[in-house]
Amino acid sequence: MLSIHRVAAAATIAAALCGPATAAADDWYKTGAPAKATQDYLTPDARDSGRPPVHVSAPPRTRIVEVPQAGFEWGDAAIGGAATLALVLLVAGGGMNLRPRRTATSSS
Repeated sequence: MLSIHRVAAAATIAAALCGPATAAADDWYKTGAPAKATQDYLTPDARDSGRPPVHVSAPPRTRIVEVPQAGFEWGDAAIGGAATLALVLLVAGGGMNLRPRRTATSSS
């Protein structure tokens, strides 16, 4: 049986691990590239010349894709349904672990 402290610790660790991943995914979604998308175009001779380096950022690649809307999106519905099912199973499993256990009593 899990104590409330273990459940809280597991939830805290999961939240801490998910935070940076969601921030990186948000950057990727907004810009279409990783958060640090700069590239060094200096040759080895230019690096050794003693002049201050000039860093040039790579231009962001923009790709526009137009998809006609054909109606209900079954793929999005399946993702939402699977996420809801996972959440319900997680809450039900947690509830079963946290409720008090019944003990058998003798009827003599």
